[in-house]
Amino acid sequence: ISAVETGLTAESADVRESAQQLATIVREFAHDAWGVKAEHLTYRDAAVAGLDDLAQCLLGLYEAEFAEAEPAGLQPQIAEARTLVARWS
Repeated sequence: ISAVETGLTAESADVRESAQQLATIVREFAHDAWGVKAEHLTYRDAAVAGLDDLAQCLLGLYEAEFAEAEPAGLQPQIAEARTLVARWS
């Protein structure tokens, strides 16, 4: 998460690509924490599975990744990913 944030701060990373990277990180943690097969898990799949915190985090990342206009940044999504990961630790 810190590496993604650092890339954005240095403006060397694309916001959409960074959202994809964060989604991958969050899914990997879901796999490690709950044993959920999460590689291609969507936010809807997570919600149906009762993983509401994960679903909410993925939804924010989807919104950034697929926005029609270039998203301004990912600070709220980064904070949410950190909060989610901290709960698993």
